Amino acid sequence: MTSSSTVLACSQVTKDFVLDDAKPIRVLKGVDLNVGNGESISILGASGSGKSTLLHILGGLDDPTSGEVLIADLRYNELTEKARTKLRNKKVGFVYQFHHLLMEFTALENVMMPLMLNPEVVGDREVLAKRMLERVGLQNRISHLPSELSGGERQRVAIARALVNQPSILLADEPTGNLDKYSARQFMELVKELNEDLKTSIVLVTHDLELASEMQRCFKLDDGHLMPV
Repeated sequence: MTSSSTVLACSQVTKDFVLDDAKPIRVLKGVDLNVGNGESISILGASGSGKSTLLHILGGLDDPTSGEVLIADLRYNELTEKARTKLRNKKVGFVYQFHHLLMEFTALENVMMPLMLNPEVVGDREVLAKRMLERVGLQNRISHLPSELSGGERQRVAIARALVNQPSILLADEPTGNLDKYSARQFMELVKELNEDLKTSIVLVTHDLELASEMQRCFKLDDGHLMPV
């Protein structure tokens, strides 16, 4: 199902949800997706269409009801929880609509967190975190707490944290949903720049057609099916 140029792939992924004693509701109905090395992909869909569910399955945060997901030629369902967590920390970066920064820690300390959890890091962790903050234009804000940063700056810290381990792929779930139009545009320009410079693959979930069109390939999730736009 994968090739040497494929970073992440899923095949015939389904997902059922059961509400109380009711009949299971199938949200994803046989989704197939291959993400190439350095490729940028957007997934459109209405609220409740299953976009976030699919992203969580791609990132190994949730399991499909059926089907399989591979990253780095490894099947999530064949890994122990410990091995899956280790793989996520090394290979997958996450950015959400809410930045989820630790409010009592500085920007630098937040970005250093994934490095502290990775025993295979080569080099000084503080230096690596500072370099990534410089890449996102926050070299003068490294000692600031999240409460001292704007919404756009917080999302820049979040993306620096997501990329500091140099993952193969970045999964972004409505990352501009809490930003004004100007900050959203700046954020997307930064994402595109990092995609080109670092060759990190991107899967972006959004309901914004304008943002989705910035990616190389665009899909729509409709009635549980993923279709090219």
